[in-house]
Formats: sequence, structure tokens, C-alpha cells
Amino acid sequence: MDQLNVDVEADEESSVILRLGYEDKVDGYFYVEKGNNVSFRITGNSLIYEAGSNDTADSSEVDSDRFSFCASREEGNTYTLTFRNPPENGKAKSTVFLEVIYPVDGSMFMHIERK
Repeated sequence: MDQLNVDVEADEESSVILRLGYEDKVDGYFYVEKGNNVSFRITGNSLIYEAGSNDTADSSEVDSDRFSFCASREEGNTYTLTFRNPPENGKAKSTVFLEVIYPVDGSMFMHIERK
């Protein structure tokens, strides 16, 4: 299990990459700690999941969600979890808390910025 904070600048994306074995199961959740709602999607070789609710005016932006999926040969062994901070949020950065539970032989990667 890994827990991390993901900073998403205004009108930008931040991605977390998972390398998994076939049939590995992944569970997780996220919530926005600071800032505005974000969009969230999981992709393998194609779109696997996109967060949202039909109860909101803009169903592509959420403040929290849970997800679960199983790696498959069709989707490959690399999965990308992408957060997007939409341009209508102005210049506000969003910080998202993310927890991902995956097998110990899997790997998680995230871009880090050097200052």
C-alpha cells in the first residue's frame, strides 16, 4: 500500500503510473485536501475508469472517489492514474490525497520536480 499527496497545478495534469502483473488486483481511493474538485481517470491500453457522478452539473469533476480494478492481458501491465485540475478553477492548485493498495511485487512511479 502507498499513500501520497499529489499536487495538481491549475489547467495541468499529474499522473501516477502502476506496473502490475496480470490478474493483480488494485483498490484505492482519493480525496481533494486543498483546492477545487479534479477529474480522475484510469487507463491501461484503453480507458478503464473515469470518476464522476450523474448527479452533478459537471460530472467529470469530483472531490473524492474509490476505485478497484484487476490487471489483464488486454489492458497490459502499465496503468496510469491521472488527475486533472480544469482551467475553470483559475490559478488554484489542488492537492489530492491518494491511497493505492496493490501487490507487493507491483511498482508505483510518479514524476517529481527538482527545485
